Amino acid sequence: MGEWRQVKSPDTLGEYPFPVVSVACRFCRRGRYRLETLMRAYGAGYQLTDLLAHLASDCTAAVERTGRLGCRGPYLPDLGEPRRSSGSGV
Repeated sequence: MGEWRQVKSPDTLGEYPFPVVSVACRFCRRGRYRLETLMRAYGAGYQLTDLLAHLASDCTAAVERTGRLGCRGPYLPDLGEPRRSSGSGV
C-alpha cells in the first residue's frame, strides 16, 4: 500500500503548490490570482500571511459584520479550511 505523508503547508509564494492562488473570505469575497504574477510583484519569499493581509487591507465587510477594523476572514481554500483559534475570543 502507499505510504501517507503529511505535507508541510507552504509559508511563502515560492512554496505555493498551484499555478493559481485562490483566496476566499468568510466575510466579503473570493478571488483568483496567477502565482507567476504575484511572485513577480512581491517575490518568491513573500509570506502568504502577508499576502492575505495585503489583499484584505481594503475590506469593509468585516467592519460592517464584526464592528472591528481589519479583515479577519481571508484564507487560501486550496490549502484547506482555516483553523479557528480556540479560546482567544478574536
